[in-house]
Amino acid sequence: MAASTKNADQIEQLLDRLGKTSRKLTRASERQARQLDVRIKEFVDRGANATDRVLRAIDREIQRDIAGMKRELKRLEQEAERVQEAAKQSTRKKAAAKKRAAKKTAKRKPAAKKAKKTTKRRPVKRVASRSKRTRAA
Repeated sequence: MAASTKNADQIEQLLDRLGKTSRKLTRASERQARQLDVRIKEFVDRGANATDRVLRAIDREIQRDIAGMKRELKRLEQEAERVQEAAKQSTRKKAAAKKRAAKKTAKRKPAAKKAKKTTKRRPVKRVASRSKRTRAA
C-alpha cells in the first residue's frame, strides 16, 4: 500500500503542479489579452486623432476658400453696381444731349431750299484716237 499511496501522492503533486501551471498560463494569457486591448485602443485613438487633424485641416481650407469666394462675390457685385450706374449716367447724358439738340433745331428757322440748277452741262467732246487720225492723213 505504501507504493499506491506514494503513487497517489505523486499523482496529487502532479495534478497540483498542473493546476498551478494552468493558472499561470491563464493569468499570462489574460495579461496578454489586456495588453493587446491596450495596444488596439492606442491604435484606434491614434487613428481617430489623425482623422480629426485631417478633418480640421480640410475644414480650415474649405473655410478659407469660402471666405475668398465671398470676397470675390462682393467685389463682383460692386463692379456690377458701378457698371450699372455708369450705364445710367451715360443714358441720361445721351437723353440730355438729344433734348438740347432738339431745342436748338426748334429755335432755328428753317433754311431756305437751294434752287436746283437748271443749266445743262455741255457734252464732253470726244477726241478721236490716234489710230483714226493717222489713217485719215
